[in-house]
Amino acid sequence: MRKLILASLTISAAASSLVGQSLEQRLNRLLETPPFNRATWNIYAQDDRGHVLVNRNGDRFSVPASNTKLIVASTATVLLPADYRARTSVYANGTLAGGILEGDLILYGRGDPSWSERCYSIDTLAAGACDSTWTAVDAIADSLRARGIKRVTGRIVGDGSYFEPTIVHWNWESFDLNWWYAAPVSGLGFHDNSVDFQITPGPFVDAPPVISWNPDLSFFTFENRARTVVADSETTIGDNFFRKPGTMDIWAEGTVALGRTPWI
Repeated sequence: MRKLILASLTISAAASSLVGQSLEQRLNRLLETPPFNRATWNIYAQDDRGHVLVNRNGDRFSVPASNTKLIVASTATVLLPADYRARTSVYANGTLAGGILEGDLILYGRGDPSWSERCYSIDTLAAGACDSTWTAVDAIADSLRARGIKRVTGRIVGDGSYFEPTIVHWNWESFDLNWWYAAPVSGLGFHDNSVDFQITPGPFVDAPPVISWNPDLSFFTFENRARTVVADSETTIGDNFFRKPGTMDIWAEGTVALGRTPWI
């Protein structure tokens, strides 16, 4: 944060001497000044009429990493009102009579990110630290019951098509796909579209650790190849969860130190 503040002050001071130049000229002059000239910058900006204001390496590929979130958050702040709420709807595709829906129940999502367990403590395993994984689902079930629906004869259909269909970008690194921060994003996400694994050392050295997961949706296979090692040894399992590309086959390798506190 300190470096960011210093950089901001440096740019602000330099900008005062650039009055009268175009936006592109001002930016280029700033970015060609040390220490900014040591980095590669990709900038493309246009006004609301489509006129290009700045194009500096705008057609070059780069990996902006987590900085992309700043643009997304800023755009949402400008375009969405302060009281905006993502809305999830339930539609009946059939006839309702006597509390029985003869047909399908369709759950249509619009990107609500809160369909998951939420924790309010640093120790997520502490009693009462987290609510239920099913809190949002239970609320919708209660609302359906309040409207007299007791039974659905057809299917429960989850529709996440509100977002674009590409959920795994071609440029993502395959190793990242194992981790929660690369979970696909869809219009109807559940539990952040990820699975939490809880790891506990085995009862003795060379025994496999005890690994459980939440939510248990029964749509993937899991193989535990890890081993428990002596108490003063290194625990390496954290970086050794893998998934075979294009499949739901998951396995864990590595070690877990005997006596270590369980963690997720």
